[in-house]
Amino acid sequence: MLKIVIFLVFCSFAGSVFSQTPMQLLASIESPFVSDTSSWSVNIKGSGDINGDGYNDIVLAGQPLGSGNGCRDVYIYLGGSTLNTDPDYIIPDPSEPEAAGPNNYFGSAIAYNGDLNGDGYCDLVISDYLYGWYEWGRVYVYFGGPDFNTTPDLILDGLDYGSQTEVIGLNFGSNIDISGDFNGDGFNDLVVSSEHGNLCHYGQVDIFFGGPDLDTTCDWFYYGDMCEEFGYELAVGDINGDGFSDLAAISIFTDYINIHNQVVKIFLGGHIFDNQLDASYGEFDTNEILTLLMETDFNNDSYDDLVYYRGHAFYICWGSDNVEMQFDLWHSPPPTNLRSIYSASFNNNKYLCYGTPQLETFSFFRWDNSEGMVLDYAINENYNPYAGMQQSYFLGDVNGDGHNEILLSNRTSSPILFKLFTTENDSNSIDDNVMTSPLQLSAYPNPFTQSLSLTYNLKEPGMIELAVYNVKGQLVANISSDYRRIGQHNEIWDGRDSLGRKLPSGVYLVKLSVCDKYIICKKVTLCY
Repeated sequence: MLKIVIFLVFCSFAGSVFSQTPMQLLASIESPFVSDTSSWSVNIKGSGDINGDGYNDIVLAGQPLGSGNGCRDVYIYLGGSTLNTDPDYIIPDPSEPEAAGPNNYFGSAIAYNGDLNGDGYCDLVISDYLYGWYEWGRVYVYFGGPDFNTTPDLILDGLDYGSQTEVIGLNFGSNIDISGDFNGDGFNDLVVSSEHGNLCHYGQVDIFFGGPDLDTTCDWFYYGDMCEEFGYELAVGDINGDGFSDLAAISIFTDYINIHNQVVKIFLGGHIFDNQLDASYGEFDTNEILTLLMETDFNNDSYDDLVYYRGHAFYICWGSDNVEMQFDLWHSPPPTNLRSIYSASFNNNKYLCYGTPQLETFSFFRWDNSEGMVLDYAINENYNPYAGMQQSYFLGDVNGDGHNEILLSNRTSSPILFKLFTTENDSNSIDDNVMTSPLQLSAYPNPFTQSLSLTYNLKEPGMIELAVYNVKGQLVANISSDYRRIGQHNEIWDGRDSLGRKLPSGVYLVKLSVCDKYIICKKVTLCY
């Protein structure tokens, strides 16, 4: 039996980091996923606090080791002054086997950087753009908060949004975004693109206005023409500085086989947000797909800037109140195939971030109005040029020390690691020290066959909950729920569920919580 092991390694040294400002390795998570190049890399927009505890969280997706069925799960590691060694939530693929089809890809895009229903908590949106026998796609919405759970609160099915009555190969959920407010009502909106990967190649974008009454009814849409793959790339920001979010999308025009031009289209937000095109730029006669960014004001003039990457160079359209679609050559990195291109803000600066595999670096460039592009950070991470699916995204502050973190995968190490780098670390600051968990939970023997001894030491008295969950996050056994005094305690679990039935061999999570204040999980293996 294959045992799944995840660990966090906390470091207080800079390692292979070269920068003007210290960026240090905070933690490493051993990948719980199958290591093929397509099993766990996804498009993630992070920097959100899903459960509302004041710490940003970490979300990963992929096909779990030892699963054997090819399905993908989403793993959530809650932020905190102490990071758990195991995921706090595992969201299984919610697809119904009889309807999902053979190519479902749960977690193909993830966003948790906005509050859709206006309750003050970041929500989690997960897409599966290959869902269904004809790959029409699905999007799942999980409302955040202290009572966050793994059951979707809304399900948007691509069958309901097919353009031109066509749903075959719709790929609803190719890209998602929840960071913008297009109609200015104070609520974040959900943007969903469908690349329409069949021979029609219409492409479309649907927007669902956020608020307490958020539902599955589409409030805004734009359909591409025949052979116009509209919405292949999306970007959201306020390019004209009027306080309303704007939408930028790329249209790829094809002749069923080759790309013959690409166009950037802009739709300006407002109290009346219509689907009339406000500006466009193109046409690019190239087979190289553009990468698009618009959520960052790089030159600090109160207008978000629109950036695209093409032909090993970045071009920028500086935001302004009249939105003149004029792009200038902005930055020319080394002539390599860049990976994980995104923008991030930390330490009061805005950064263009990307990996350069052949140079084995991940770089953070800041725009200076007088000096141009300035390299503030360059992490030497053995960024594998032969691994097709590297992953990195901006996390925000996951440990509450006032400094932000990024996640960067490493495909050259064994085991494969997801690494967390902190943007600043002061060795003399108490806030930057990684704290020891107030809970210690041990399990022996592990793996076990008949009984498992669970030992924990409490530094303060309180009500404890000791329970067992399967890898899908479902409760299978309650071991103890009672008041415990300070000191060491021992509990025995016999491998049975709450009804006294023997559980099958497999991996389980033992979760210990004290007064709903401290939580720790331990992964154990039951085998006969």
